[in-house]
Amino acid sequence: METGDLYSEAGSARFAGEGPHGGAMDVEEPESSARPGGREESDEEDESAEDDLPLLMRAWVNERNAPELLHYEGTAVENLMELVDFQTKQIAAQPAVVANILKMDVDRVKYLVRSYLRARLAKIELHAAHYTRDPLYRERMSQNELDYAKG
Repeated sequence: METGDLYSEAGSARFAGEGPHGGAMDVEEPESSARPGGREESDEEDESAEDDLPLLMRAWVNERNAPELLHYEGTAVENLMELVDFQTKQIAAQPAVVANILKMDVDRVKYLVRSYLRARLAKIELHAAHYTRDPLYRERMSQNELDYAKG
């Protein structure tokens, strides 16, 4: 059984009202996609926001375990950092308990982004000459990483 199968089974159980182990779930699904500000987001925007974190988590694991530099997930990094900035501004308006939980979540995302970028920079530092000469690797690097490698 593949990992994707496990996630799809857990997801189908969640929507059926039961957890992955057969027990009833306490979490209720939201009724609409309305935002606190009164506006609604399209399904595409919701999907892209929800997909950035798992995408970056997968890229982080792959980057840490791959011997060579992989493709830079710049869009996911930028989107997540924008969400972190937004969430940080919202924390002040929350009660203390909720603010602490939100801060932990923000810190978790910041750690993920930093660790991902550190793993990439470590590879670039070790093999800067190789990565700057080979066009395949230059395509995989962000402009900032390329400037750092040349620098």
